[in-house]
Amino acid sequence: MLQLLIHMFTYGFDLFILLKFIQNILKNRRENIPVVFFYGTGILMEIILFINEYLMVYVPDRPAKYITNIVSFLTTFLLTLFFSSSLISKIFTALSFQLLVVVGEYIFTMLMYLVQPEIFQHVTPALNTPMNLGSKVILFFLTLIVSMIFGKSFRDIHKGYQLLIFTTPVASIIIMLFTPLVNIVNGNDHAFYLSIYICLSALNVVNYILLNYTHRQTAELFRLRHMEQLADYQQEKYMQLSSAYKSNRSLIHDTKKHYFIIEKYLENKEYDKLAAYLEIAINDLENTYAEINTGNLVIDSFISSYKNICHENQIAFFEELSVDPNRIPINNYDLCIVLGNLLDNAVNACRQNTCEKNQIKLIITSNSNDMFYIHIQNTYNHSISQKRPFTDDDFSVPSEHGYGLKNIEKIADENHAVCNITQGEFFAVDLVFPVIDERQRIMIKR
Repeated sequence: MLQLLIHMFTYGFDLFILLKFIQNILKNRRENIPVVFFYGTGILMEIILFINEYLMVYVPDRPAKYITNIVSFLTTFLLTLFFSSSLISKIFTALSFQLLVVVGEYIFTMLMYLVQPEIFQHVTPALNTPMNLGSKVILFFLTLIVSMIFGKSFRDIHKGYQLLIFTTPVASIIIMLFTPLVNIVNGNDHAFYLSIYICLSALNVVNYILLNYTHRQTAELFRLRHMEQLADYQQEKYMQLSSAYKSNRSLIHDTKKHYFIIEKYLENKEYDKLAAYLEIAINDLENTYAEINTGNLVIDSFISSYKNICHENQIAFFEELSVDPNRIPINNYDLCIVLGNLLDNAVNACRQNTCEKNQIKLIITSNSNDMFYIHIQNTYNHSISQKRPFTDDDFSVPSEHGYGLKNIEKIADENHAVCNITQGEFFAVDLVFPVIDERQRIMIKR
């Protein structure tokens, strides 16, 4: 009974390694297949391998090895069919796993021969389980290396977590190599030394699961904190837009009041008073009327707001606007993020620059080739690297304007746009959005 439980554990460990390897390499499992059915199929495959092992006892060694390898490949390939990947990727995954199994057995056997050569002088069936478990740990280590190189899932994991995942297999292999298996051969404390191998194997499984769980929790926490700060950022931009809208509404109200007073002066033929009033009204209108008027509230309010910010910070601001508000291919929400981040980053770069001639140049055009083009360039401190604010490997919440270029590139990808970032005399960002909607296109109408 005990031997059966040990066999079940060994096959369970093998199934765990196989499933994690397939998931790391192929990543996207078909959503229409229930999880229970997927893992149930994996258990069925291990049962088939278990039966095959016992049947091969009655078959000569060479044919038995060929049959075992073929059965193992077919069962592995069958599990890859649960994933949405190309046939080549599935065949590569199945073949590479079979190769790693052979390499794992060979490496552990050679290491044991170097460290404890005496155990091979009297080989007994008692060595089968520890040697099998040792080769499985080597296999687990090798699958992690291959997953890190070729795996789609591993690309999303922080480098620090990847290194932590490797520590347990390495430590387990070292302990296994120096555990005196000669005592198992001689029948001394057989259960004790065998339990060391079983516990080390189980530790690899538990450590991997816990690290993956911790990584997912950390990534989710980071995502939530990111969303919270993004919401705060959007709230700030909304207030800017709201202020611009209220300013426009106030302008309309004041204009109506002016018309009413002008009408009264004309009715009473008080032309001198009318002239004096018009002079005051015109000066007031020039002070309150929005200088930027493209017809798009986001563009008008942002540029007007940041022109004032630049003026307060002695930053020269130049704009070239040729925008058709009916041919802007991205929604105002995305446009708010793009312009807000571009202008925020440009102003911050100028503030950090000690040069007295800081400047920002912004170009926004809707051209006849059905392209919506945004270009911004700014002076910056050349001793400070204008790198992307944060990467996928960072788990700290970015400070102040830490969303910056990452969110801009994300919106560009979602809208099939091209984003080009250059760094020379000026730090420049170019965005080209194609006008896809036929109702907004010019060329299709020709």
